[in-house]
Amino acid sequence: IRNHNEQPIRIVVPSVRTMPEMAKRLSQQLMIDSAEIANYIDETSHLKNWGYTQENIPAFFIPNTYEVYWDMSVEALFERLHKENTAFWNEKRLAKLKEAREYAGRELTKEEVATLASIIDSETANNAEKATIAALYMNRLRMGMPLQSDPTVKFALQDWGLRRILHKHLEVESPYNTYKNTGLPPGPICVPSIAGIEA
Repeated sequence: IRNHNEQPIRIVVPSVRTMPEMAKRLSQQLMIDSAEIANYIDETSHLKNWGYTQENIPAFFIPNTYEVYWDMSVEALFERLHKENTAFWNEKRLAKLKEAREYAGRELTKEEVATLASIIDSETANNAEKATIAALYMNRLRMGMPLQSDPTVKFALQDWGLRRILHKHLEVESPYNTYKNTGLPPGPICVPSIAGIEA
């Protein structure tokens, strides 16, 4: 204690649906109040410097396990998460973004890939199926078709308990309703998994 020696702890950045849920899960592992984390996420000026908006902020988080100090500040936490995001999007992955043009009909940004990955993750938890689902959606993007993804309708309705999407649900007016709108929604519908992004 006298020497201020501190052992790092391992925290898990989870794949969650909402940012309040992210704030709660991170605060349970650190000495930072969940309201402080939520306020930091909501204050767009912090994240705008790194190219993120309220819509695409789930793309900022890379679900993984990281070593940190339990008493770090909220600013230090987000600096660390930004560093991990930058390390994740290395030259190899950025080169794959250019390759995706062949399938999607245009070059995708890393935030758009995260948005597509979040839809794929919401469609299946089976990692072996994710590449097939990704190909289906990228074909629809290339052809200018609506993605017609049920999980995006759930997100638009903010009703996670829906078991079946009915015709009345497809009428919801929202940029996240991929039955009414072509292209990708404005941002991820959850924090995408690494497997989803790779797919």
